[in-house]
Amino acid sequence: MGYLHAARREQVSGVLAQFYTDVGEPVLVLEIDTDLLDVPWRQDQVGDDTYPHIYGPLKPEAVVGFHAPSREAFDAAMTEAPARQPAPPLTLAFQAVACMLLVACLVFGVAGIVEAHADTVHLSHSAARPVLWALTIASGACAVVAFLFAESFRSRPSTVVHPVRARV
Repeated sequence: MGYLHAARREQVSGVLAQFYTDVGEPVLVLEIDTDLLDVPWRQDQVGDDTYPHIYGPLKPEAVVGFHAPSREAFDAAMTEAPARQPAPPLTLAFQAVACMLLVACLVFGVAGIVEAHADTVHLSHSAARPVLWALTIASGACAVVAFLFAESFRSRPSTVVHPVRARV
């Protein structure tokens, strides 16, 4: 079974220098989202390093970007930090829910502290204080869970890039 050779972002410049310096036609570097692959891929040992290999055909939907800059521009782009992608809508929704729950936690916490230190009892029912503290803990825990969900939607496995010869 064949496979596609690929490289991690930090490996691309070396791969281009080693294998593509004498290529006369344009070279494209494809950015591949591994989540969108419908074939297996893995990091295989090659010499002293590991390189990603894609075992099967590359479907176009997995290619999320491509570059064809000069060698100098390409080297500069590869050494700079990649631009931060905007947060997905689901991430933003969970962050908003988490913020609202955090505000509720603070309100309940402050109300519980005020009630505990007040000279007169403001709450008529004896179970009101435990309810305030239970709401504080519950809303705080839900806020943490919402933030964790938001971060899980934001994080994605790193993409691999694959230099290919362009056919023009």
